[in-house]
Amino acid sequence: MKFDLTIVFGYRNRELQRVRRCLESLSKQSVKNFKVVFIDYGSDSVIAKEVESLISSYSFCDYHYNDTRGWVWNRSHALNTGIRLADTEFIMTTDVDLIYSEKFVETVIANLSKDKELHSNSYALPKRFREWDNLNKVQKNLSARNLTALGLAQGVSTDLHYEINGFDEHYCIWGVEDYDLNRRLEKKGVQTKWLDLDSCPVYHQWHPKSGVRNSQTMPLGWQRYMQAYCDRMNGLEKRNDDEWGSMHTKALRPLFNISKEVKVETVSKIPHQAVSDLLGGFMASSATSLKKFFFSDRNYIQGKSSNVLKIISVFNSLSNRFDLPVLLTNDASYFGLYSSHLEYYSMIMYWLSSEKKSILDYYLDVKEEGIELTLLK
Repeated sequence: MKFDLTIVFGYRNRELQRVRRCLESLSKQSVKNFKVVFIDYGSDSVIAKEVESLISSYSFCDYHYNDTRGWVWNRSHALNTGIRLADTEFIMTTDVDLIYSEKFVETVIANLSKDKELHSNSYALPKRFREWDNLNKVQKNLSARNLTALGLAQGVSTDLHYEINGFDEHYCIWGVEDYDLNRRLEKKGVQTKWLDLDSCPVYHQWHPKSGVRNSQTMPLGWQRYMQAYCDRMNGLEKRNDDEWGSMHTKALRPLFNISKEVKVETVSKIPHQAVSDLLGGFMASSATSLKKFFFSDRNYIQGKSSNVLKIISVFNSLSNRFDLPVLLTNDASYFGLYSSHLEYYSMIMYWLSSEKKSILDYYLDVKEEGIELTLLK
């Protein structure tokens, strides 16, 4: 069969049931002239085996493991890997959180063209949704998501992706890369088109918010940092180097092929602002070397047993959930009396963003009691 469309997913450590629902909806499509490239972007080994087994049960899917364990989540790189593996005229990059109506692929293929970038919005399913077999019946009671969500489903000519080297791989953790791609394509004269959600419904499975207010995954000010880069790069259509979308294996990861023991340097007393100086000092040494840093949260144990801090944590969780304009802090954090693991995380992320081209390999492990960073230079 000649395939007209490749659907590309980027994935890491998400629950299997949402992936299964997504792929089940694709298995019921009215047309079959499409295939799926599923990029597992460094999932933990147990989860990777489970999701690979699931993917193998769908004949239209190809599973590929990009061994980026310990690297920061980079949706651009994950999707670009799938784009480089595609051999169809058009590509739809999308999300495993979605469930597609039966004529979704048929409608996408009918509307794709080389001078258009095609998007689909989605209906938002509530947290405790259970009517999986009655989506069409409950559709009238659902709300559509904001039309700024360009990356939910983004259909583009494969040739266009190659002309601009795909998504800009500077973007990582969350957001902006889909908007940036859209803006670059529009500068090339490509029109943005949205599918009609009523006639071709798509549904988004609920998950906890992972955006700008999630301090566990988003460094302080990160969204503004990414947006500033986007604005600064405006006008430069082609991004990345020739290695864009590269595939990594364990054999190609230097850090996974070093047998010697690594000395751990525990860091708990320096202010978080001094992280870049500490790591920069290691990088400044001339010899190729390996070092592991553990940035510990000195107030972790006290915080776990403090009822006041628990109340603050609960309040902030609720504030994030309902987008309230208030977040609470405590004196120790506010006056800088200690550096929490989240403050260390923010500084490490900014340092990695600026220095990653100088690093041979790294492994970042964010834990509740602290952060472990292994560097190979």
